[in-house]
Amino acid sequence: MAAPTLYYDGACGFCRRWVERWKGLTGDSVRYEPSPESEPRAVRFVEADGTESEGAAAVFLTLAYAPFPGPALFPLYRRWPLLARLCERAYRLVADHRPFFSRLTRWGWGDDLAAPTFHLSRWLFLRGMALCYLAAFLSFGAQADGLLGPSGIVPSLSKGAILGLVWGGAALSACLFAGLLPMAAAAGLWLLYRQVYHAGGVFLGFQWDVLLLEAGALSVLAAPWGLNPRLEDERAPVRTALVLVRWLWFRLILLSGLVKLTSGDALWSSLTALQFHFETQPLPTALAWYAHHLPAWALMAACGAMFFIELVLPFAVFLPRRPRLASFLGVNLLMLIIAATGNYTFFNLLAVALSLPLLDDSALRRFLPSLAGRLRGAPRPCEPRNLRAVSWAFALFALPTSLAVGALRVAPQAARRPVVGALAAAGESLDLVNSYGLFAVMTRPRFELVVEGSADGREWKPYGFRWKPGDPARRPGWAQPHQPRLDWQMWFAALSPYQANPWYFAFLRRLLEGSVPVRGLLASDPFPTSPPRFIRTLVYEYRFTDSGPGWWRRELKGLYCPVVTLSPDGRLAALGPPG
Repeated sequence: MAAPTLYYDGACGFCRRWVERWKGLTGDSVRYEPSPESEPRAVRFVEADGTESEGAAAVFLTLAYAPFPGPALFPLYRRWPLLARLCERAYRLVADHRPFFSRLTRWGWGDDLAAPTFHLSRWLFLRGMALCYLAAFLSFGAQADGLLGPSGIVPSLSKGAILGLVWGGAALSACLFAGLLPMAAAAGLWLLYRQVYHAGGVFLGFQWDVLLLEAGALSVLAAPWGLNPRLEDERAPVRTALVLVRWLWFRLILLSGLVKLTSGDALWSSLTALQFHFETQPLPTALAWYAHHLPAWALMAACGAMFFIELVLPFAVFLPRRPRLASFLGVNLLMLIIAATGNYTFFNLLAVALSLPLLDDSALRRFLPSLAGRLRGAPRPCEPRNLRAVSWAFALFALPTSLAVGALRVAPQAARRPVVGALAAAGESLDLVNSYGLFAVMTRPRFELVVEGSADGREWKPYGFRWKPGDPARRPGWAQPHQPRLDWQMWFAALSPYQANPWYFAFLRRLLEGSVPVRGLLASDPFPTSPPRFIRTLVYEYRFTDSGPGWWRRELKGLYCPVVTLSPDGRLAALGPPG
């Protein structure tokens, strides 16, 4: 049977450009011919039996031969007369103002209006996920024995389990980066890191841990099938999987702004939060000292720019190529600034990886010409139908669930609706859909815990931490993509009473026992040969210095918790109430 034909105005550059795009979508299913009329009234779609349609109806019939949602458009047009009338009026508006809409098209897509492909963005996304997983597993392995090992703070893993998880994760990360069994490697990484996450308890309860799990599940759906598929020969990625990655990125960035506005913190609404943020964030870098001392007007302007990036630019994910590129650049500039001024582990790298599917191959060619040269021009078949079906099934679960967890994050009263609570609980319990949004309320002032030991109860010597502020003269360091999880937990512990942090007394007990793995988490141990008899924790308020020498100045506020020692039976004993 002959293919249907779309007739268009061959003298119209706007029409020719859109026809080229539709050709890429419909392939050989539709023929495209310039209209034989000298002044065509509208595009005409002629079916194999000679039936003709024109205008918006012709466009919808053409797109019925394109991938989803094209086939669903014409039935809606036919069944809803009001929609049909609106579409015809919109078609006439475009047809009567083709020069304007031609410029608008160029603004949105640039010169290349061919149907987009996403081979490069999928390839880069999976390599970015491999690097994030590698950083997460190696960082965990460097401290797991002290945190979770048999002699660790919260023992929950054997040394063999730690080694298996770390080296297994590192090996699978290498496989994913090299493109060996990519789908199986991505699935294995998700399973291993889920085990790490649940074993880690309080030390792995961070938003980037659950973000890595949610992104990791999507990387399984996005990964190509096969033993070692090369970029030159990979099948076209499942578009639904990449759309879900975009949706996760959109939620992550948008919620980061929404939680600040809905928290009721006046510092955010008055644009003054950054006057405190660089000083009070968990592990600042040396550049945070300089950012803190910028003029107040500059910090307010930066706060306003941050809100624009987090609340406006994410919506470009639903727009054409050029707005998406602008959003990609703007958000990742913010991620670079965050990484430069604070130690946020692999979070910024993961956010960049999630943003890569915003870019199609046409946008990436100018930045990666040699890599793009490996792509072949001929259309490629999609991944097998069963993989596309799995992606659609996951989307039907993830979309409503993500809306539910997002609603609970910005409007806790939504929990009164049973459906919202049930959806959110299902997504979070499976570690597939989670809620995001950091620093909803700005922390101030900055309190730091200083741990000191004594052999006689009179002379006290401080323990040194590797990354958190301690010695006021020490320059803030650069840890990322490594996350010193004990240092991070010390920041959280200082924000709440000691009764809310049972892990903290387990930490003190290990110091009194002289646990080698726990002592290895610290930068310096003032009792290298034998552990102290007593330990106390002092609370200081830390502030950046106004000028050198030194980076911090501090003021003693008192004891954080009672002085502790080990009783004869090896239990932790308190010697008195905190002062």
